[in-house]
Amino acid sequence: MDKEKAREIARRIRDEIEDLLDEKNITIPSADREGVPGEARLYGEENSRFEEATVDLLLGQPDAKVADRDVGDASHPLRQLAIRICDEFEELLAEKNLKIPSTDRTSDPDEACLYGSEYYQLEDAIVDILVDELDANDKTAATTGGIADEARRAVEAMRRRMAMTPEGSVAEQLAESERPG
Repeated sequence: MDKEKAREIARRIRDEIEDLLDEKNITIPSADREGVPGEARLYGEENSRFEEATVDLLLGQPDAKVADRDVGDASHPLRQLAIRICDEFEELLAEKNLKIPSTDRTSDPDEACLYGSEYYQLEDAIVDILVDELDANDKTAATTGGIADEARRAVEAMRRRMAMTPEGSVAEQLAESERPG
């Protein structure tokens, strides 16, 4: 993987972290933000440091085929990489003395900054990005001009933000109501 591809993947991972921070209404403090109203939750030097650390981890990763074995296995290289990236994010949170709220917390002062289901959801999302990017690398001949990648990302973003109701997702309800009969 070249550095530009690693940077692109790092930005997708950062976007996933932005979504988590936004959901939890947490903004990482940054000296670069002073006097600048910013919408980004991860900004300035902190953003750059996290992105560079992620790029370095991606570049240091040996090539791993998605189909080698189940990526859900904790020993799979992509899962291990996702764990290291989560660790980098945790270090940033610890440095800023922040903890991501979690219903799984037991109020133990030694609990990690990123904990329980929030940790595992982020880890899974990073694995999904890595699998998606590796599959895209294997199929680059099938995509032209990045249009397929952009469409896929838009669908993924929409799916993540789909509203859920007690009856299921709004999209499923709309599809059901539009069926004849």
